[in-house]
Parts: sequence; C-alpha cells; structure tokens
Amino acid sequence: MGPFERVRARALAFDVLGVTHGSAPEAIRAAWRRVAFERHPDQHGGDQTRFIQAKAAYDFLLGDDAYAYSQGAVAADATRAQAAVTPRSASATAGAVAAPTTSAARAVRRHVRPALAARVSPLDEAVCAACAALFEIGDDAPARAPCAAHLRLHRDAPSDMRRIARDHVAHAIERQGRQITYLVAASLAPGVNRVALPTAILEDRRKPRPEILALSVSRAVAGEVTIPDDVRSRLFPGARGVRIRFGVGPAAAAPAE
Repeated sequence: MGPFERVRARALAFDVLGVTHGSAPEAIRAAWRRVAFERHPDQHGGDQTRFIQAKAAYDFLLGDDAYAYSQGAVAADATRAQAAVTPRSASATAGAVAAPTTSAARAVRRHVRPALAARVSPLDEAVCAACAALFEIGDDAPARAPCAAHLRLHRDAPSDMRRIARDHVAHAIERQGRQITYLVAASLAPGVNRVALPTAILEDRRKPRPEILALSVSRAVAGEVTIPDDVRSRLFPGARGVRIRFGVGPAAAAPAE
C-alpha cells in the first residue's frame, strides 16, 4: 500500500464509522458498537454491507498494528505523501519506513462499493391506468377513494379529506439501488393532493399494487416529498427510501442513454 492509499484508507475508515479523523480509541469503539447495533443484519432495518464496512474500518483502526499507525503516523504519512511527488536523494529514499498494511485495511477498500447510478424508467401505460382507476371509485363520496396514508406537510394545511385539490398519477420512477423516487408531472396544489402510486414496484413490475397517498399542503409547491419510514415499510416492500418528486414532466424524465 502506497502512502496516498494509506492516507485515504485511514480517512475512509474514520468516515465509515462516523467519527472525526484522529478520534481516540474510546470514541472509535463507541461508534463501532452503535453502528453494529443499528446495522446488524439481524436487526430491523439492518444493512449487511454497511455492517461489514464498519467492522472492517474498526479492525483497521484498532488492529494490532494499525492503531499505532492511525494515531502516531499522521505526520509521517503526510511527509511520505509529499515525498512521493518531490524528488529525494537515493539515501533518503532507502531510509523511508513503510507504514503497516493489514488485511482489514484491504477489506475496507474491498467492501466500499461505488454508488449505483440513478436510472429513470417510464411506467407502463397499464400501470398508470391501474393507478388512475383508483380515483374513479366512489366518485360521489366525500373522499372519493380510500387513502393508504395521509401526510400533512404544512402545519396550517387542511386535513379535511373532502377538500381534494388535485389528483396525481406518477408517470416514471427513478431507481438507485433500493432508493426509489416517483416522478409526477404537476406541482402540489393548495389543499389535499392525492397521489396514486404503484407501491410494490420492486417486488413485481407486473403486479404493482397501486395505492393512494394523500398530501396536505397550504400552498402550491414543486420539489420532493420524502415518505416517512413507517409508511415506507408498510406500503413499499423492499425499498430503502421512497420520495415523490413533483413538477417533473415526462420529457425531463426520459431515461438517459
């Protein structure tokens, strides 16, 4: 491992554990215990990849020989990194001492995967039609259709479901791993906005299970709405995060080549 790689691996290990660079062993152990508890695969909402990354980072920072490096060789690393781009005499080069390399450090690099690119796909016409059909149920009823969740975005927004301002149907979906964002052409209107979405899109695209979410706002607004975790876990199986982005027309949502 070269000097630049050592500096990056040490900095990455601190970032993975969520502690400041050069933190004391007690802070590193506390961060590892917290991440291990929250991200253990057996826990609800656990993340095996995040757990493995944190374990590798902890081993790298507090391993038999790595912690001495991470605490006492910061200045030496900076000197070696500068020396890598500054010519030195042969005698000085021969006297340089390499910092220790551990298998845990290699594990940090191996388990940190590049972020997945976001991909936008238009929803099938049949899926959009199934979502729109929900608004036809009981058109003479005050609420006109059942809602899976009612989210009040503004404190002064109306909560009366009889005051429906606008109905929306998503026309595309943006996926980045298990993070999904539904794209809706129109902006939110003041009042109660109902949005029909294919909620089980990650399980089976042929059986999207459309549902209606109601969003109460006090003023017209575009932008993103993040679905709370309790609603996400109940209505969107398999998703790590769910957002609805308003004010994005079909032309803007065309998939990139």
